[in-house]
Amino acid sequence: GSRLCYRQSLSSQAQMTYIESDPLKEEKQGCRLQLRMRILLRCSVLLVVVSATAGALIARMTAAQAEPQKWPSSCVTAQNATATCQAFKLIGMDPETGGVVGRSGKDIATIEECCGGCDATEGCQGWMFESLPKRCGWISFTADPCMSNPGDLSCRCLTHPGTTFGFKPTSQIIWMNR
Repeated sequence: GSRLCYRQSLSSQAQMTYIESDPLKEEKQGCRLQLRMRILLRCSVLLVVVSATAGALIARMTAAQAEPQKWPSSCVTAQNATATCQAFKLIGMDPETGGVVGRSGKDIATIEECCGGCDATEGCQGWMFESLPKRCGWISFTADPCMSNPGDLSCRCLTHPGTTFGFKPTSQIIWMNR
């Protein structure tokens, strides 16, 4: 026959009551199994909800602590025979030599030192390196579009070989003239 199983809600302990009285042991075991399955389903749903909530909280806390985006080095933007033709001021200059002084206290003598120094200097948006006098200049633009986006194509112009210009990227995409 058919069976209906339910718990009495007023008792302190879950008890099975059989509406259709059947003395068969299989019926009692069937009701117990059905009750266990209901409890297992409820626990599973509760576990999924708690896990999803904990995962969302962990993701939110991790995102809040994430480091700001690091852009590529200005060294990757170096273009020979290029300079800037937009308004700028030089920063980090040594008044005696007219060049940028590196961390070691001597003038910067290579393109790598020049662009690496710009990367490490607050306010530096670009750099120019002249290879014959081995002179580096760190640039801070004073007008738009270069002030807000030093990688704008209008911030670059052609010049004689031996002068190299680079800029600090403001995104992962860098537009280059070919």
